[in-house]
Amino acid sequence: GPYRTLMGEGVIVEELGWESFQIPPTAFFQSNTNVAEKMVDFVIDSLNPSGNERVLDLYSGVGLFSIKLSTRVGRVIGVESNRVSVKASRANANINRRFNVDFVEADVEEFLEAYDKRVDAVVLDPPRHGAGRAVVERILKLSPERIAYVSCEPSTLSRDLKILVGGGYEVERVVPFDMFPQTFHVETVAILKKSRRRDLS
Repeated sequence: GPYRTLMGEGVIVEELGWESFQIPPTAFFQSNTNVAEKMVDFVIDSLNPSGNERVLDLYSGVGLFSIKLSTRVGRVIGVESNRVSVKASRANANINRRFNVDFVEADVEEFLEAYDKRVDAVVLDPPRHGAGRAVVERILKLSPERIAYVSCEPSTLSRDLKILVGGGYEVERVVPFDMFPQTFHVETVAILKKSRRRDLS
């Protein structure tokens, strides 16, 4: 529910590289910022942008991937259903003077149902239950060249990767990031590209 600031600014400020992020109490942000920065850099480098791409950042939170991506691509559209996070992401874009980023407050599945523009790459960082079949199938219809799937739950990542591979993508790399040391939890990034193999059947 609503919260009231009793002392201080009402937000936590985290610095990742050159970017600054304001994080409200009810918004999600990776607590291990040292590993988070390495993970974001890995995602962006793996997408190998040329500078003109249109990228969808699904489940975009407060803009962690979107804002850092915006320096390497033409346009980023972040999609997030949490109103507080969307408000923070827009503020973070202004703070970092990133004007080629748009943040949309919407359910990801509903947004993808209506989205019909070009997309060159997709970053998705869903909650523990994963993106799910409906979202993944809508991504397949958009047919981006590359996909970066960030997951905190290997079982749902595996489930969704099977659908993507069945829809014509190849898994290039799967890399774990030890975001939660001394626990069994791990953050995993899967990088996929469109398959160029011809169907000979």
